Amino acid sequence: MLPGKDGQRVLELYVAGDTLNSRRARENLDVIVQQLDEPTAVTVVDVVKSPKEALARRIFATPSLISINGEQKVLIIGDLADREAVLQRLRGS
Repeated sequence: MLPGKDGQRVLELYVAGDTLNSRRARENLDVIVQQLDEPTAVTVVDVVKSPKEALARRIFATPSLISINGEQKVLIIGDLADREAVLQRLRGS
């Protein structure tokens, strides 16, 4: 995915099917996006259905979140349960 329009942050969440960790990551990301308070485009990629897309991004562990904000990219691995830590990483990028 390319950076969002008009300076919009892009978040790409890579999950493996409908596992418990995948569901948790999606739920946590929904809350995180609301708390970001900035224009954000979110894409969820199921690596089981789209393995080539994950490999192209060098995603070898799930769940993984890639944040693209201008030229800065941040990779966060895990179910995003520590929302405050995730928000700090995203706000710092």
